[in-house]
Amino acid sequence: MRILVSGKATATPIKQLSFAALFVIGVAVPSLARGQTAPQELRGKSITITWNEYRNERRAGWTDFRDISDALSLRVYVGTTGRPFARFTTMAPRASASTEHVGTSGRGSGGGFTQFQFAGHSLVVTGETGSGDFARRYMVNFNESYNTCEAQIIFAKKPGASVLIGRNLYTGLPQEIRSARATGVTCSVRDGNMFAQ
Repeated sequence: MRILVSGKATATPIKQLSFAALFVIGVAVPSLARGQTAPQELRGKSITITWNEYRNERRAGWTDFRDISDALSLRVYVGTTGRPFARFTTMAPRASASTEHVGTSGRGSGGGFTQFQFAGHSLVVTGETGSGDFARRYMVNFNESYNTCEAQIIFAKKPGASVLIGRNLYTGLPQEIRSARATGVTCSVRDGNMFAQ
């Protein structure tokens, strides 16, 4: 896969990362052990990442691309046993849609593969679309007390592809995405299960 654009709360560097490195994080970040459980300090806490996402896309089969903007969020509750529960939500002015995932790896309700990796004060979440053509990687760093965080979002698509095929969460129809970028990334941590309220 080829990185498109990355977004961060304080900067937006462009990085290069192979498809293999997205899902075998140890290749790109050796300190992250595959399948490591969540640290005790993070268990029983909820993490919220929000951002604005700008994409150049079109409905599959249509001629013209258009620029769109959505407000998105990834919310994660780390259970007392270390098991993550996640909800990805996209919000437009008149609609919203979401997909959910449970566990450190596997396919969520949207059909895409998701993987969580914990190491020290870092969490990396990698999620792909149901088609497998498009992936987001969330890199989260926590402070010593695990009560604040900073997040970075990286986008990737298959090498050599001018567009990728995804599925519109609002309509369920296939769409083609030519580029994407994230701005205004925020990250916060709170005690308790946000999904239980």
